[in-house]
Order: sequence, then structure tokens, then C-alpha cells
Amino acid sequence: MKIFTDSRKWDDRWFRNLAPDRKLIYLYICDLSDHAGIWEFDGDMLRLHLGVKYSDDEIIKKMDDLTEKVAALPDNKFWITNYIHFQNPKGISRRYKHCAPIYRSLDKHGIDPVKFQSALDVETEGDPPAKGDKDLQEIVDLWNSTCKTLSSVTKITPTRRSALRLIKKEEISVAELFKKVSESDFLMGRSSKWKASFDWVLKPQNRIKILEGNYANANRTGHSTEDYTKGF
Repeated sequence: MKIFTDSRKWDDRWFRNLAPDRKLIYLYICDLSDHAGIWEFDGDMLRLHLGVKYSDDEIIKKMDDLTEKVAALPDNKFWITNYIHFQNPKGISRRYKHCAPIYRSLDKHGIDPVKFQSALDVETEGDPPAKGDKDLQEIVDLWNSTCKTLSSVTKITPTRRSALRLIKKEEISVAELFKKVSESDFLMGRSSKWKASFDWVLKPQNRIKILEGNYANANRTGHSTEDYTKGF
């Protein structure tokens, strides 16, 4: 099949720093993976095509250097995690036939698009409202009414849709989450120049800290703003 390739990878520091044999293996996987960027390990074919004599164990060991871009899946398969986003920069949707092979592969290999929201923007930009967006809009409306002095949300982007669905799936109390944000002088910008944003609050590592009270006013007495702006 024909795929897009990124000529800028040769300027990518991660790619430049790979040893020549790792570069070759990565390019081979990119070309031989399926519509979702998933490649089933086949040492015999790799050795035949690349003209190398590495054992299967040696190949797997060399692929350890590719973990930033290539994730190991069960059954000796590997997934280029940014493949779908690169090949489909506007996102993907089950409503479009050309995306069917992608979803078949994701379903076959047990990959939940919501779980891998950093790699996928599910639902194509410009799609009509998806089923369930009404519930997501209620969460957005709650944010806008609870955290009035913070930036309001006007659009449910594909990335936000994935994050909100994950929150619903994990049964997070958004009312409690947003209430704790509104009560925090730090997050609301009342005690610092920095303010929390909707997207920042939705990140799993941040919402956990908020719900656990890390940003409650009582926990911040005696600390400077600088102590907490680092690492965001």
C-alpha cells in the first residue's frame, strides 16, 4: 500500500541519534506495518529484506532503542504509536470507509483509541456532533459556570473529546473536580500570575493531584508561587 513518509525525520534528533542498523529496522517497520501502524514480528522476512544475520533475540534487543516511537504489543507485535496521526492529520472516524481498516486493526489488537489519546485524535475535524457529545457538552458547561474567571471552553476538539470520554469511563466526579479548582487561589490565579486551563485540568496526572487536595489553599501556605510553576 502507499503511505506518506516524513522527510524531516532526518533532522529529528531522536532519529539522528539512532545507530544505522536501528534506523534501518525502524524504516522497515514503517513500510511494512498495517493501516494502523502495527507490525507483526517476522525475523525471517526482516533478515531476507535487510540482508542481515541477526537472530530474533538480537533484533528484539535492537528494537529496545525504538521504544520512544514503537510500543510492544502482545503476541510479538509492535505499534508505531504516532503512525495514525501522521497518516491522518485531521483525525479518524468510524463514519468514513477509508478509516475502516484502521479500526479493524485497532479492534483486532485490543487497542482502545481513548486510552491512547496522546497518539490518536479520534473523530475527524468538522464531523457532525458524535453520539454522546451532549453529555460531554454538559461537562463543558459545568466548567464554564463553575470556573468563571478562567478561560471558557467554546469547542469540543477531538483531543478534548477523548479526554472527556476517559473521565466519564473512569467515573470521575467532574463537579467535585471543578469545585476544587474554583476554591484554589493558586489554580484560579488569585495568588499568582499563572492560571489553570481546561486542558491542563483534564490531564490525568493533574486532576489526580487536584482531587487529592494538592492545590487546596491550606496546603499552600508558606510556599512561593515559583515552587509550583516548575514542571507544569
